[in-house]
Amino acid sequence: MHPIDSIEQEKILCKPVSPEWRNRLGVILAVFFAICILLYAFSAPGDFPKRESIFTITPGQSLKSVGTELKTRHYIQSRFIFATLVTLYGAEKEVPSGDYFFSKPISVLTLARQIALGHHDLIPIKVTIPEGSTVSEIGAILAQKVPNFDVNSFVQYAKPNEGYLFPETYFIFSKTNAKDIADEMRTMFDTQTNTLFASVKKQTHTKKDIVIMASIIEREAHGNDDRAMISGILWNRIAKGMRLQVDATVAYAVGKSDTTLSKSDFSVVSSYNTYQNYGLPPGPIANPGKEAILASLNPTASPYLYYLHDKHGTIHYARTYSEHLGNINKYLK
Repeated sequence: MHPIDSIEQEKILCKPVSPEWRNRLGVILAVFFAICILLYAFSAPGDFPKRESIFTITPGQSLKSVGTELKTRHYIQSRFIFATLVTLYGAEKEVPSGDYFFSKPISVLTLARQIALGHHDLIPIKVTIPEGSTVSEIGAILAQKVPNFDVNSFVQYAKPNEGYLFPETYFIFSKTNAKDIADEMRTMFDTQTNTLFASVKKQTHTKKDIVIMASIIEREAHGNDDRAMISGILWNRIAKGMRLQVDATVAYAVGKSDTTLSKSDFSVVSSYNTYQNYGLPPGPIANPGKEAILASLNPTASPYLYYLHDKHGTIHYARTYSEHLGNINKYLK
């Protein structure tokens, strides 16, 4: 190689990097590290729960609190990115509450979208509440269907709303708390009955009295055909100043089923004992459905003051007490 060529190559190699190239290199490195940081922040944490898991957001919980809990439990890498994404989805003011099911590690982008849009990804549990169920009976039904259901909390919270928990088929997530279930049933009652009670202003009875009577009808009737007739008979008795003398009210007072009542139970001192007290009991004895409320609102007019069901469930009416005794001797003995 020519000596002059060697000298020129050394000059080229030793030539300092220009400021322009230095700046470009800095930008490239900055972008590279920024991308790395974003990829890390957006990816699922390495210790994301490996098994199927449920994350619960309580009603009214703030976005900041949700983000903190998600990070603490290793669902996300960055609270800031989670909050930013939820805000972009428009859920920053009210994060949809409930249980969220995660079957595998997912990115914060997917997780934030799922929560912001309220996609719980849970298979709900179907629970049917029969008409005429009491709060205690509803609690027992829920306990059979929903894992780890807190019956005592449900009964304690729902008891003041006895009569106003609408019997219906509900789809409940496994970790929905007792209060939320009771609130949903109370809201359903209003939704299903508001139209029915629009005529209460024209009635001689209050809404409360109508619900109380409907709860009695629900426990006493053995089908749709019985409801309106029993309603008419019971309203007749009240109008005439007679005691209702309904077994179902005694059963409610002593906490038994109608079929297990003993003779001594009818002497129980309780405002719900309609064998001892006049008029309606102080509150509903069950949670009536729409048909029972309609029957309470629209009783069938008849001359009857007494009724009974025979061993086959067929109802028999009587105008007088002597006729009623005759039906007892004929159908129940």
